[in-house]
Amino acid sequence: MSTTAKKSQQLPQKQQQQLTFIVAIIALAVVAAGVFIFFSNNEPISGNINYEDLPQSRTADGGFVLGDPDATVTLVEFADFFCPHCQGFKPEINQFIEDFVVTGQAKFEYRFLPTQSSQYSAFAAQLAECVVEQDETGFWEAYDLMFSYASGAGADEEIGRHVADRMGLDYGQLLTCSSSATQVDTDQQLARALEITGTPGMRIRYGDGQPQLLSEQYATGAVPYSVIESVVVGALIEQQ
Repeated sequence: MSTTAKKSQQLPQKQQQQLTFIVAIIALAVVAAGVFIFFSNNEPISGNINYEDLPQSRTADGGFVLGDPDATVTLVEFADFFCPHCQGFKPEINQFIEDFVVTGQAKFEYRFLPTQSSQYSAFAAQLAECVVEQDETGFWEAYDLMFSYASGAGADEEIGRHVADRMGLDYGQLLTCSSSATQVDTDQQLARALEITGTPGMRIRYGDGQPQLLSEQYATGAVPYSVIESVVVGALIEQQ
């Protein structure tokens, strides 16, 4: 058989081998992408906000507030660290902080509203409140850590130890304080007064007034970021 004839027989086989190799590479890439997406969607929530650079305060009744004290518009969230919907809404809250709180245009106010685990939701809120006993500017770091741990590990009693270890706090002191922490009770009473029955519960506060609905359509549950942005921007324009 001539050399030319041999090449004509071998060429299809080489092309088939090349095609098989390419298909295998593509399949591996698809699998790798799927694994990446799976783990990305299941990673614990974490924030990338440098809270130390932002003003921190508390309302007259103890609510935790982030942002310029002179800002007259405040986004208020009633949430539960163990609430999946609250965990899913955390990126929108982070976006609001980046867009409006970091820039000094508005404030963010966080309120505890246990709705998920009867055993751990209130406990996590009490622990978060008690962080300030040892670190007066540590609440917002604890807030991120609470959400991160709860979204990954779920509801368990180790959440306090996790926060204490990560922040260098005395866990025993944290536990002792949590037994008498009452901010969660105050926030629950406010939620009832505002007829908030689920989490996240979103409201907006103008000046020192009572929190109000952002929209009648979103009396409870997560509010689309476009709605939040529109309401806040509208309020800021009216003040000019």
